Amino acid sequence: MATIPETFAELREGVSAEITVEQSAITLLNGISAQLAAALAIADPADALVAAAEVQSTIQVMTAELAGAVGANIVTPE
Repeated sequence: MATIPETFAELREGVSAEITVEQSAITLLNGISAQLAAALAIADPADALVAAAEVQSTIQVMTAELAGAVGANIVTPE
C-alpha cells in the first residue's frame, strides 16, 4: 500500500500532466476527495488525524499554487 506522501506526489504529478486548468482542477479535487476518504477510513483515530492533517496541508499548498497560477494569467483590459 502506498503511503500518503507517495500518493500526494502521484496526485501532484497527475495534476501537472493535465493539459487544461479545468482538467487539472478536476483531477486535484478528485484526488483530495480520495485522500480524505482514505484518511477517514483509517481505524486508529490518531493515525486518521495525522492523515487528515496531511490532506489539509496539501489543500493549503495546492490552493496557494492554483491562486498564483490563476492570478498570473489574468489579463486586465486596457
